[in-house]
Amino acid sequence: VVREEDRFYDPGYASVADRRIRCWKPGGHGSQSFTEVVMNSCNPGFIEVGLRLGKERFYKYLQAFGFGRQTGLGLPGEARGIVIPEEQATNLNLATMSIGQSVAVTPIQLLTATCAVANGGVLMRPQLVREIRDSAGNVVASFQPQPLRRVLSPQQARQVADLLCSVVLKGTGRNAFIEGY
Repeated sequence: VVREEDRFYDPGYASVADRRIRCWKPGGHGSQSFTEVVMNSCNPGFIEVGLRLGKERFYKYLQAFGFGRQTGLGLPGEARGIVIPEEQATNLNLATMSIGQSVAVTPIQLLTATCAVANGGVLMRPQLVREIRDSAGNVVASFQPQPLRRVLSPQQARQVADLLCSVVLKGTGRNAFIEGY
């Protein structure tokens, strides 16, 4: 629903239903490309993208990336996170979920989804260890990576990775930049 060069205008807020959802930058970012929307963490830009996706496609991606369900990590007490049921979601919910509100994900869900981008669009079952050894150093159990499903094409994953890199190279995440990564 969006290309990197598509233009967006941020006057400092987005109006959805009866609400005004503000951008973090007073007065907004003005005219910007989608790449700049990502680099600037622009709430109104992301809201527009979420609304363009629509509820059905938005939830398709939430489910594909594993939000709202356990990851299968195998640890007791793993939470599912909190996702508004699709049949109850409104445009206002889509808008706020598009900026990371009205949804709660676990750190392992977020890491798993991020790794899917780094893995060329393939969502993997998260694992904490490669193998378990006994006191003598013998391998007692080993674990192999398990692909679960493709969530993005390799080309889409590369585009998303490049956009995310632009955030730490030139955008709001500059303080997170680490040379060599």
